[in-house]
Amino acid sequence: MKTDTLFYRLFLRQPKLALELLGLDYPNDSYQFSSEEIKQTAFRIDGLFKPVTDNPNQPLIFVEVQYQADNDFYGRLFSEMTLYLYQNKPKRDWLVLVIYPHRTIEKKPSIEFLPFLNLPQIHRIYLEDYQNRSDLSPSLEFIRLIASDKQQTISQAKALAERLDKIDLDGLDLIETILVYKLPHLNREEIRKMLSVYEIKLQDTRFYQELNY
Repeated sequence: MKTDTLFYRLFLRQPKLALELLGLDYPNDSYQFSSEEIKQTAFRIDGLFKPVTDNPNQPLIFVEVQYQADNDFYGRLFSEMTLYLYQNKPKRDWLVLVIYPHRTIEKKPSIEFLPFLNLPQIHRIYLEDYQNRSDLSPSLEFIRLIASDKQQTISQAKALAERLDKIDLDGLDLIETILVYKLPHLNREEIRKMLSVYEIKLQDTRFYQELNY
């Protein structure tokens, strides 16, 4: 599963997901999400939420999705982050959101970067913590669907579709996108059949239209 691409698409269309994971009470449209390359280096920040308002209290949010064990991950992350702040001087506070599938993937940073990890601005999220929770908002249910076991995926997708308030097409598109990434073994016909259980203007969603091209 190309998880970094999946999260990029989700955050691009629903910044509220990241804001809720961080416990930030800002409107969904108060941030713009992008991926940015740092000038004159080989560094690229996977995800960056920039406030679109002049509110100086809204922090800049760096996002990294890490599904592979990497001993150099934190050294690279903190180097990218501080270099970006030096080059761009955003003149506002910042937060870092790191998403792991489970704790066993995370590797302790080398000693020179260890103090960064203890900063209150660093937030680590483990998807395994969301797998069996039943108290989530509709937005965070997308995170639970990503974290679900393959045996749970279809049933949770159906339950989520039923929970969404006045099922909108964008919500269905997100469900469909997650299913495609999590169940790559399904062919187009099988995907059509599985998605037809929603019976909610399915023919109008972007993904359904792409399947019919």
